[in-house]
Amino acid sequence: MIPGVDTNDRNWAIYANAAGLLVFTNIPFANLIATLLVWLKVRNDPNTPFARAHAATALNFQITWTIFTFCFIGLLVSIAATGGGRFAALLPTIVAAYFALAVLNVLLCVIGCARASDIKGYRYPLSIQFVR
Repeated sequence: MIPGVDTNDRNWAIYANAAGLLVFTNIPFANLIATLLVWLKVRNDPNTPFARAHAATALNFQITWTIFTFCFIGLLVSIAATGGGRFAALLPTIVAAYFALAVLNVLLCVIGCARASDIKGYRYPLSIQFVR
């Protein structure tokens, strides 16, 4: 537990992690935009260092997730453009892997929310560090 974290700081940290759950709305890039907005809100505020750390790590993970999603879409488009060929047999495996990773995205966001609620630090695994 990190001492000196007030309720406002803790709440913004929870919002930053929960924003990633917006990936499953019908709004394109809602997860990325919401996480970015939280990070922009807290990044220069001297009263929210805990939220700033959580928002940066959540934003890094959502950027990584968005890049992964574009790679997945590119893979599907390339398989479709070539008529499937020998890669058509891999399509069910690729789609299943994507959905398994989507469940992992939700799980990691919930864990981040829980860690922020308990006023503990959290770093998403498998994320590229773009912002600090």
